[in-house]
Amino acid sequence: MSTIIFSRDLTPADDGMHTWTMNATQNGVTVSAVFMATIVSGTVQVVPVSITLSPNSGSFPDNTAAGTLVTTPSIIMSDGSVFAGTFAATDETGAAAPVTFQP
Repeated sequence: MSTIIFSRDLTPADDGMHTWTMNATQNGVTVSAVFMATIVSGTVQVVPVSITLSPNSGSFPDNTAAGTLVTTPSIIMSDGSVFAGTFAATDETGAAAPVTFQP
């Protein structure tokens, strides 16, 4: 798969909105696409952007043992890195749910 990468380091002079037209030409035929880029000042924070649970519901007997798998979270980070933050689970009253996160 082809990719497009920065050809130089960005600087504060690059800050702002940019419209980049990408052209590919072969055998005299050119196709184009537009990419909208926003260059922001400083360091962009890496943050979680979504969480999915698989499964997203379950039924457990009231004598289920500690250590029983409840669900598997998939936490997607803004830069694709591995989630390294904190995790909390609460019940419908806002109290801590009886589960723990294991990375």
